[in-house]
This record gives sequence, C-alpha cells and structure tokens, in this order.
Amino acid sequence: MQGFIGIFKHAQLHPFVDHFTVALLIVGVLADLAASILPARLWLRYMALTLMILGVIAAWGSNLTGGWEAERIWKDVTGPAKDVLHRHALLGDYLPWVFTGLAIWRLALQFLGFLARTRVVYIVIAVLAALTLIYQGYLGGALAYDYGVGTALMPTATPVRLNGLSIR
Repeated sequence: MQGFIGIFKHAQLHPFVDHFTVALLIVGVLADLAASILPARLWLRYMALTLMILGVIAAWGSNLTGGWEAERIWKDVTGPAKDVLHRHALLGDYLPWVFTGLAIWRLALQFLGFLARTRVVYIVIAVLAALTLIYQGYLGGALAYDYGVGTALMPTATPVRLNGLSIR
C-alpha cells in the first residue's frame, strides 16, 4: 500500500487536482447565486448542491496532494517565496473545512425548509469563500510562475556534486 501511495506522491498531482477543485466550487457557488436570482429554476439548486459536494471532495484531494507537494519542496523554498508558500498552505489547510461546512449547510438548505431564511447569509459566505479560493489559486500561480516553486526551474537548497560539477 505504501508503494502505491508513493507513486501518487511523486506524480505531482497537486496542480491537476486543484484545477478541478477551483472549477467545481466556483461554478457551484455561481450556480447557487443564479438559483437565488431565478428561484423557479429548481434544477439550478440541485446542480449547485451536486457541484458543491463534488468540489468538497476535490478540495480534500487538493489538501492531500498539497501536503505531499509541501513535503517535497518546503525545505528548498526560501525568501519571499517561503512567505507566499506559507499563506498558500495555510489557506489550503482551512478552505476544505470551510467548504465542508458550506456543503453541509447547503444540504440543510435543500432538505430542511425551516433553514430557508439563512439562504442569503449562506450565499454571502459562499461568495467570500469562493473569492478566498481564487486568492489561494493566485498564490499558487505566483509560486509556480513567479518563483518557479515545484518546477524544474526551482533551485534546490543543496546542490549535488558530480565529478566536480555542481548540479541542481
């Protein structure tokens, strides 16, 4: 089992999983917003709920793969990139919990009629969470594109010496 997990750890799946997470959750929140504006479109509410649940599953996948990436690169990141990585990782630890709570709230809104009064509050918090997710994605992009973190361009902390040549 450990060897099987090791294959996934070295596959660097984090960016791949993250794109699904962002797409599912952002479109889910937008669909919920549209369902609030167009209440007669019941299918929009079910679609938003489905996207939120799938997005939460993806968010936990992003959290897991992000932890694997952090294990791989944390010690090699220095300077301002370390601060950006820390903010990105901190959001990555909290956002899956936030969206899990929102998904539970969304389920309650769908199936427990007496909570319908809280829909506006739910939408406001969901939009704020989605904006925070976009900011976290921005930080991830800055890490990769501005600092080269997790790419072949990232300098390592300890260069390897091979026949007198320094190889990074």
